[in-house]
Amino acid sequence: CWRCFPRGAIGHNQSFVVGNRQAKLGACSSATTGPESPNQPPKLYFMKFDTLPHQCFVDETLQIRVLGLRAGERLNLKLWSRFGDVVWRSEAVFLADSYGVVDLSTQAPVSGSYTGVDSMGLFWSRAPVSSELAKGYDGKSTDPLTATLTAESDDGAPLISQAIRRVYLD
Repeated sequence: CWRCFPRGAIGHNQSFVVGNRQAKLGACSSATTGPESPNQPPKLYFMKFDTLPHQCFVDETLQIRVLGLRAGERLNLKLWSRFGDVVWRSEAVFLADSYGVVDLSTQAPVSGSYTGVDSMGLFWSRAPVSSELAKGYDGKSTDPLTATLTAESDDGAPLISQAIRRVYLD
């Protein structure tokens, strides 16, 4: 929109890349309410994990939350790990709440490796995968104590990931 971006490089409801993340522009107030509020910036959507530890104890319950989605947007979460030559994976699909958040401690997946509300469902529902599916694990940690959590929205934005090492002792 010319009010939000005078150079005209980006318009409403378009995507662009900021760093290594995809951003989306929602309609700014000038597009919906007219020229009386031309200085309102558009809403940017940046999918990200809420604070997650890079290392924690194996008996510690994690609060897995993904922020920055659109309300109702589908999110596919996968948790990968490797034990020796075997790759294990779990997967769950969620719908973002009205605030654009997926919170595993309050939401059940609409499909996936487990059912019901469970903060740690992705961890206990991992199962060995075929060698074809294991190719998706290439480039991730070979440490058996490390699991890699990935999130991918249905809008084609680049996936985000974080490695989480679960240890027995410090």
